[in-house]
Order: sequence, then structure tokens, then C-alpha cells
Amino acid sequence: MTDTTPLAFNDALPPVGVDKSDVMTALQSLYQRAGNMHYGEDVTQLEHAVQCASLAQQSGASSALIVAALLHDIGHLVGPRDWRERNKHDDVGAALLERFFDDAVCQPIRLHTVAKRYLCAIEPAYEASLSEASKHSLMHQGGVMTAEECRDFEASPHFDASVMLRRWDDVGKCTELSGVAFCEFMPTIRQVLDQ
Repeated sequence: MTDTTPLAFNDALPPVGVDKSDVMTALQSLYQRAGNMHYGEDVTQLEHAVQCASLAQQSGASSALIVAALLHDIGHLVGPRDWRERNKHDDVGAALLERFFDDAVCQPIRLHTVAKRYLCAIEPAYEASLSEASKHSLMHQGGVMTAEECRDFEASPHFDASVMLRRWDDVGKCTELSGVAFCEFMPTIRQVLDQ
């Protein structure tokens, strides 16, 4: 049986300066270890990750944005449950990954819940289309944005990428999809690490 216990934040990935293959191995191990957790949806974290990355790939997204789609919820996989609930998984994930990846990966991850708040504000039907788990988390993430918050977010250099990631996040929860394996994205991760 697979151990689904999340790792401590500092143990989730190797320290800065290690070989890139060690980072890739650590990412794959983390998703093998904790990716089978459910998070209020009908799919596991691992299934959700590969579905989002597949959607990004099918959309012709950049390699960095495909990696962001794959790893956007990594913050759910580290730390004890009560710690994860007190800390924003988007910020936790970005902080964990920024040791190895640049802003093209980390900022869409950091902003994907902000993008949900934005879409709820500008698209009247968007909030109604969210899953129950996503509607529930919206309240803990600050609720629907104000007009001023929307303008500020639209000015972000990572606005477009964050909104695209958010849309894949919403769709990548399908139990009928046969997902590709996490390991199929390893060459893309390597390409982004090498940039």
C-alpha cells in the first residue's frame, strides 16, 4: 500500500545546488508518495496534476506553463494537514518550487487561486460552475474580488498564465479521463530546469 503521508516542507525537495535529476526524482517521489490523496474532489492529487498538465499541453502552452499546471497544487502535498489548512497551498507550492524554477512556473502557481477569485468577479456564471470543494475554498481564499483587486490583478505580468492555469484547474477533475503518467512530463520538467 502506498504511503500518502505528506512530507515536511523542508524534506519535500532537495536543497538548492543539487543535480537537476535529483530534483526530478524528488518531484516524482513526492507525487508517488502523497499524490493518491483526495482533496474534496472525485480525483486524486496525482490524477488532477496530470490532467491539468495534459490540458496545458493540448492547448499549446509553453513548457514552463505545462510544468506549472502539473505542479500547481504541490502545496497540498507537504506539511501536516493542520499546517496545510492554515497556510495557502498556492504560496506554499510556489515557495517550495522557487528554489529550482523561475517566475514563469512559480507565479502562475502562486496566483491560480487569485485567478479563481478574479473569474468569479468578472464572469457571473463562473462561480456557479465551480465544484463544491472549490466553492468552499473560495471563502478561505478571500472570496470574490473587488473591482480594484481585479484591476490590480489584470496589471500583473502573470495574469494571462494564471487565468489559463485556473481554467485547466477547473476542468482537470474528470473521473472518466484516463490520465497519462506523471513520468511522461519528466522531459518537460527537465527542459524547464535547464533553461
